Amino acid sequence: MSLPNVIQGDVQVTGTVSASAFDLPAGAAKNANFSTAASDRLDAAKIVHQFPLRQSQKNGTDVVTETVLVHIARGDGLVASFQAVADGVPAGTGCDKHVTVDLQKWNGSAWSSLLTAVITIDSTKVAKTVYSATLIADPSYEAGQLLRQVWTASGSVGSQAQGMCAVAMVQEQPS
Repeated sequence: MSLPNVIQGDVQVTGTVSASAFDLPAGAAKNANFSTAASDRLDAAKIVHQFPLRQSQKNGTDVVTETVLVHIARGDGLVASFQAVADGVPAGTGCDKHVTVDLQKWNGSAWSSLLTAVITIDSTKVAKTVYSATLIADPSYEAGQLLRQVWTASGSVGSQAQGMCAVAMVQEQPS
């Protein structure tokens, strides 16, 4: 093995640099180093995809119980956050109405929650305020797994929540 050439200080090359291998130190490639030209952008297969999985119910109507499949994983992924908001919260004298929202994954034989506790929207909450869930220690999922949101409306006294939205932000490896 030969000794490496060490250059002290900055080096500027006005031509092309080519090498059989190139090892960048961590943090060396920054956003500014990438082209903004459409023809030079990174291929989708080379980046982690981040996107929201959104479920909502219409403003002006009571939130109802429903379970909705929101994703079929194309690659291995991670849930980065889960949040819910209501346009109107349950209200009224002696109100016991509330809505819980859960995010679950299918492991091939059973559904399991990705949250340490469901988000509960009840009369103690504030309308149009975003509430965040605490995710379990390992909120990852694998290619082919399913994700769903489970909304449960309950109670009998007062008015129910109106117009809700819940969003899971996921980061998924390219397929």
